[in-house]
Amino acid sequence: MGDIRANGLHEQMNKFYFFFRLKLGYLLFSATEKRSRIIQSSRCCLQDVFSSDESLIRYVERVR
Repeated sequence: MGDIRANGLHEQMNKFYFFFRLKLGYLLFSATEKRSRIIQSSRCCLQDVFSSDESLIRYVERVR
């Protein structure tokens, strides 16, 4: 019975939408992770936060 579930998962993973969503998730989460690191830096100032926000918004709009 475990093989049937694994085969179903394998079929889903071979579809375009699976890889598209995986890649899109990677792009979005890596961009937000970068922003998170910037604003958690001990040398971060308010201008850095605003700049990283604007940059992230532009990036997400381009990806969309």
